[in-house]
Amino acid sequence: PRESNAERPIIFPMSNPTHKSECIANDAFKWTKNKCIFASGSPFPPVKVGSKRIVPSQGNNAYIFPGLALGIVASGALRIPDDFFLLAAKSLARQVPDEMLANGSIYPPLDDIRNVYKTFSS
Repeated sequence: PRESNAERPIIFPMSNPTHKSECIANDAFKWTKNKCIFASGSPFPPVKVGSKRIVPSQGNNAYIFPGLALGIVASGALRIPDDFFLLAAKSLARQVPDEMLANGSIYPPLDDIRNVYKTFSS
């Protein structure tokens, strides 16, 4: 493990499937003394960090592209300006409450994906 100058290092191993990931959630938290912000391209089981149980976030293009497409179709847009992607990202970020952020989750649960899409199309 490498020391970092960052107070909370960001670690995003994005390889799929899980067994090909660049690093596993448990190691990321261990190597950073439980300070990292972690999201992966594959699902990982919950990690016990001190007295906290952290469910590692799964960063996935499934959050943005289907919901963005729904909004584009619903609005009848003929062009897709870059701002659409920024608005989608901001909408996604607003759906992660402070409690989830405090517990190390930076994406809403994939189980809630339909609600994520609805906010994009409105």
